Amino acid sequence: MHYRQPFVTVIAAAFVAASVVSSAFADWTQFSLPNLADSFSPTAITVLPDGQYIFANEGTYYQQNAFGAPAYTAYSNTSPGNTADPSFLAVWDSTHAIAGGGGFGPSDLYEFNPSSLTAPSFTAQGLSLQNFSGVFRDATSLYVGGGNGTNSTHAISYVDLNTATTKVIIDDISQFSCAFAQDAAGDLYVGDEDNQKVYKFTAAQLNLAIAGAPLSITDGTFVYQSGNSLGSMAVDSLGRIWTSGFLENGLQVYDPASNTETTVIPGLTNANYIVTTFSTGGQDYVAYTDEANPFAAGTAQYYGFEAVPEPGTFGLALAGLIALAACRRKPRH
Repeated sequence: MHYRQPFVTVIAAAFVAASVVSSAFADWTQFSLPNLADSFSPTAITVLPDGQYIFANEGTYYQQNAFGAPAYTAYSNTSPGNTADPSFLAVWDSTHAIAGGGGFGPSDLYEFNPSSLTAPSFTAQGLSLQNFSGVFRDATSLYVGGGNGTNSTHAISYVDLNTATTKVIIDDISQFSCAFAQDAAGDLYVGDEDNQKVYKFTAAQLNLAIAGAPLSITDGTFVYQSGNSLGSMAVDSLGRIWTSGFLENGLQVYDPASNTETTVIPGLTNANYIVTTFSTGGQDYVAYTDEANPFAAGTAQYYGFEAVPEPGTFGLALAGLIALAACRRKPRH
């Protein structure tokens, strides 16, 4: 006997919240980076306003020679930053950037001029906090994520560079550190690594927490349940949330318009572990770094980027999946 799944059931299943679709972009550009220095040394990357990347590993910093160019040049005179194994890099503008001192314990932050290869003037800020990730809030302050919360749990801290002070503003998020990202409005999207949930905190909420009591993760608005690790996160100009993480294959992108999480494979089979988004020349881009053999000292590393596709690209992928499911008739005996 043959049974056929009802058409309505197929359509309903296809529209389940946060459904997963696999997709591939056609025009990824990929360049080689310096080989990984050590098995577990953090790798950090950010992008200048003109699209050039800055990459750092075990205290050695590199700048792409020009946006879209395969070559890069190492910074010189990076002391005292060269004693740090940067956990993250963040850029405010072409002359102001911050390097996190390292991800394995309390450390300092280092301010530097990212546009000067010969005199970046790395300056210690006199701070001590675990810094897993960070973004500029404005020209003189940052949000930093790391194990600085109650009982050393993951938390988001406000860092004032003028006064060299820190304050936890979202406490006790998860047991292990997790990514967060900021959108153009100043809102934060915060990952909870304990259960792979993402919450949104508005700029107004954050301002109140800076002035008063810290928030908890449940004070944020639940955005979606991811099916993947949230070790790296970025938000593009259309409000889509890009993530990747520990031993994840490909990049994940959540589109709030369709409530769908899509896995994007940039033609690679290894773990893509850092993702970022940026805009230059009026075009939005998504970029990643990748290890050929994850957590193997001396392994090859890569940087890849592509113009962010319009929302219709993901919509067509989902529509194709629905059509395929609706037309498929699988006999069962």
